[in-house]
Amino acid sequence: MAQKFGKRSDILHAALSPDGQKVVFITAGPGRTTIASWAAVSGGEMKVVTATNGDPNRLSWCDFVTNERLVCRANMIDSTGTLLLGFSRLFAINLDGSDVVSLGQSNSRYSTRLRQNNGNIIDWLSGVEGKVLMAQEFIPEIKKNSNIVRRDDGLAVVEVDIANNKSKKVESANSAAQRYLSDGQGNVRMVSYGIKENTRGYSTGESKIAYRLKGDRKWLDFSRYNGSDGDDFWPMAVDAKTNSVFGLQKKDGREALYSVSLDEAKTRKLIFAHDKVDVGGIVRFGEGGRVVGVHFAVDRPETVYFDTYLAGLSKKLSKALPKLPIVDFLDASTDENRLLIYAGSDSDPGRYYVFDKTTKKLNQMVASRKLLENITLSEMVPVSYQVAPDVNIPGYLTLPPGMTQDDAKNLPAIVMPHGGPSARDVWGFDWFAQFFANQGYAVLQPNYRGSYGYGDQWYIQNGFQSWRTAIGDINAGGRWLVSQGIADPDKMAIIGWSYGGYAALQSAVLEPGLFKAVGAVAPVTDFQDTINESRNFTNYHLVRNMIGSGAHITQGSPLRNVERISVPVILFHGDKDLNVSVRQSRLMEDALKDVGKPVIYHEYKGLDHNLPDNDVRTHMLASIFRFLKDSLQ
Repeated sequence: MAQKFGKRSDILHAALSPDGQKVVFITAGPGRTTIASWAAVSGGEMKVVTATNGDPNRLSWCDFVTNERLVCRANMIDSTGTLLLGFSRLFAINLDGSDVVSLGQSNSRYSTRLRQNNGNIIDWLSGVEGKVLMAQEFIPEIKKNSNIVRRDDGLAVVEVDIANNKSKKVESANSAAQRYLSDGQGNVRMVSYGIKENTRGYSTGESKIAYRLKGDRKWLDFSRYNGSDGDDFWPMAVDAKTNSVFGLQKKDGREALYSVSLDEAKTRKLIFAHDKVDVGGIVRFGEGGRVVGVHFAVDRPETVYFDTYLAGLSKKLSKALPKLPIVDFLDASTDENRLLIYAGSDSDPGRYYVFDKTTKKLNQMVASRKLLENITLSEMVPVSYQVAPDVNIPGYLTLPPGMTQDDAKNLPAIVMPHGGPSARDVWGFDWFAQFFANQGYAVLQPNYRGSYGYGDQWYIQNGFQSWRTAIGDINAGGRWLVSQGIADPDKMAIIGWSYGGYAALQSAVLEPGLFKAVGAVAPVTDFQDTINESRNFTNYHLVRNMIGSGAHITQGSPLRNVERISVPVILFHGDKDLNVSVRQSRLMEDALKDVGKPVIYHEYKGLDHNLPDNDVRTHMLASIFRFLKDSLQ
């Protein structure tokens, strides 16, 4: 069973061709491989375009530029000296796998620094055959005893012909530029400039944002943005039709969607706000990537559509697919007569469809996880529990398949805190929770204080500086399971990934013995070590400010309090983890062994934070299952 749940989703990305006749998929192949394949909407087998073995390259997406040619992105993590760095490359390729062309500035041994990314597409230039607008990083080069040099330095915008990588410069390179926004019609309308310290080049987290009036080339001041300030507006998408930009800004302590006119008045207008949760983001769709809606989640994910047709179609599809209430519009043909749709639920990993407006037919293309097709999965039920007179912690309870909360009595149980901590769990299919529910466990996923998505008062200082509140809420979830009669107190464990792994370890420090076993995947184990590791990167001050300073550096780090952990621990980590260094798990294993505490540690070579390998995930699930069986006797 671990193999069926451990296999990555069959479909990692999907896109529809301009004529609506084909769909390209990124699929998870054996092990850590990724495969780009395409299939005709009318039917037939998938045909392979290209593949990567995951050692180290991995495909993340492919999208159509013409009906026969794609642009794809490959990611990798590699070491440079003692540092791990992330790299990405864009390339164009025909559907038959021929004529592969790298997009971006050519590499040179004379370059003055490494090129981690060769660019990103900011405009697909609908109606312009075979060309895209790219933001590309230009790196100068120096040749000794030569007058031939390349001086361009920084982020530029170029129009690229994907047939041959020939380009035309649209915006000159600027070393301070971080991001450009186009209006979806080939016009660059906004740019953000990063502000760094003058001494060592660390980012301050602050940006200066500029914009252009319609039809003008002059840059004008728009605003400054500092992510730590509550009232800053962050531009997300320019809308050519209304000559405005959509973005997020706080309202009453929660993220809300606003628009600002891109004229001299810069008129700001509230588009959507929710009185309980943050806006999660915008929905972009169709020609030019126009903004058609906004998404958020209270108990379940919800989308409010501004586009009347999509709003109506969404309701009709919900009725046509009553067991798949999560409906997302992913892509459209150029004429928007055919739409690529994903539909899923908590107990169904989901399916991909193509809807034809003219015939009103909904054609299923492929299921997300074929190995789970004949397995009964569990419902994910929204719950809440009280931790203070005016504080109820929301979360999700997943019980063994077919079991109701009234039926659940004295089960082995797992509290599963999410990562981040600037994140939250959302209702929907979760392979990690579903595996353990399938094995007979009750699984509670709490959105503890410190989680993102519920506004500033819930986020507090964040789960690091306010670790005691966050871990207290998580531990209260375990006590709630026992008080409800759901969990057997002698068979209750805690397992988490990333910050969730930290929370699992620190829960055993705060309340030794509450959980009888601890599992941590890629966990933060020491605050000071996390700060120290970031010194080699431009985000050092951001990490330092997020974690803060003071007594919590020692009190809140499980590595520095291992003597308080009284139960068995199992750890997992990939040795190419950019998010949390593998050093953190290595140190934790050594510290636990030094004080004579039982610990099992599995390290996976060549893998990053998400452990994107079918075999590794299978091994991890099977290992945790055996560990729990031995520890919760």
